[in-house]
Amino acid sequence: MIAEINSWIVEQQAIVVTVGLPALTLIVTQLTEYDNLIATRHLDDSQLSRIPYFISSFQMKLNADEPLAQELISTIVHTAAVAFDEVEETDSSVHNELCEASQKFLKDEWDRLKSDLMHEDQVMSQ
Repeated sequence: MIAEINSWIVEQQAIVVTVGLPALTLIVTQLTEYDNLIATRHLDDSQLSRIPYFISSFQMKLNADEPLAQELISTIVHTAAVAFDEVEETDSSVHNELCEASQKFLKDEWDRLKSDLMHEDQVMSQ
């Protein structure tokens, strides 16, 4: 039984490292790409057509049951409305809004990953 538990713990740690960190990196990369896109003044049709892809991608990757993920998705949808000129705001306020929501979400995810890894290390050292 103990061997099975230790094996499970090792497998879970591998998942955190092989899935959790790359997934977080992918989200950071996409958030940066999205921020750069919406920061562009006067988007052309080609650029505007990329926005729904980003929204769908974030909705698929983030857990909508988590409050910070909900906040980030709402912010992304709001910044898209600004990009489509449905809502009027300054470029800097859109950027700041997206950065703030992104930073809160990413910090929470990073803290969760670190906590999972520390917990795994504590269990393995017992």
